[in-house]
Amino acid sequence: MAARIVLLNGAGSAGKSSIARALQAIAATPLLHMQMDAFLEMLPAATTRSSTA
Repeated sequence: MAARIVLLNGAGSAGKSSIARALQAIAATPLLHMQMDAFLEMLPAATTRSSTA
């Protein structure tokens, strides 16, 4: 099975999480919902260092 990524982008309180849950409910195959903050926490520290530090 090929991997697919659906990226929902928008301002805070725009309804991205609600849309993600709705897509999970109607999808024919299982979908994972992951917030961007959780994804960024998985990156190595060297890739997340601020250039202003």
